[in-house]
Amino acid sequence: MRVTSVLLALACAAGCAHQMNPQVTSAEAAYQQAAADPTVASKGSVQLYEARKNLDQAEQAFNKGEDKEVVDHYAYLATRRVEIARATADKTSAQERVETLGAQRDSVVLDSRTREADNARARAEMAEITAQSLRSEIADLEAKQTQRGLVITLQNDVLFDVDRSDLKPGAMTELQRLASVLNREPQRRVQVEGHADSTGDETHNLDLSRRRAEAVASALIQDGVEPVRVTAQGLGEAQPVATNATPEGRQQNRRVEVVVLEPGK
Repeated sequence: MRVTSVLLALACAAGCAHQMNPQVTSAEAAYQQAAADPTVASKGSVQLYEARKNLDQAEQAFNKGEDKEVVDHYAYLATRRVEIARATADKTSAQERVETLGAQRDSVVLDSRTREADNARARAEMAEITAQSLRSEIADLEAKQTQRGLVITLQNDVLFDVDRSDLKPGAMTELQRLASVLNREPQRRVQVEGHADSTGDETHNLDLSRRRAEAVASALIQDGVEPVRVTAQGLGEAQPVATNATPEGRQQNRRVEVVVLEPGK
């Protein structure tokens, strides 16, 4: 009887833990809904698989008592990947519809004007779906539009260990997704900028920020971004975005920014 009571208590505790973290609960609900959709499950399976891994990471981090920011980060990634899975499924379904229409057109003799009109509609549909998918991925990366172009901020605490410039294994997935977005904008140059907080020696911070920027740039190039498009520089502690007087502010200042420059810049 005591064993049964303990098991029930553990089950309740697990359920309560999820209730105490709404981002994990919301991400789990979005994942389950998408996984139950046969179209998304078959055509967006890769992103759903990644979303499931992120959910597991969020749950493990929560159960280990890690910081709420870490748990929320994994839950956020899971939610975004579910959204991309849906967008991918929609895009694939649309491609199949276009191919079906093409086969049907081949079986029927149509005049040139009708064929051209159908082709134009199909191309417009594909262009819109592609644009929607790109917008979804850009939103996933939390890009901000500035006068220079899109600025994508990557927190150093996610990419690197303390005082190191070697990318963490978990950072590679994020950089692969970023490279995928950059490869859809081949006409735009990319500037990678490393930043640091004001803790420690200024010269050391400048050098560390440069090496971190170069590490991110190298990863993007390895994932297919043309080297001639990518530059990297370290700015050290010169451009803070928050106060260095608090741990939270210093964490925001430790970052790598990837600037997708406007065409011609």
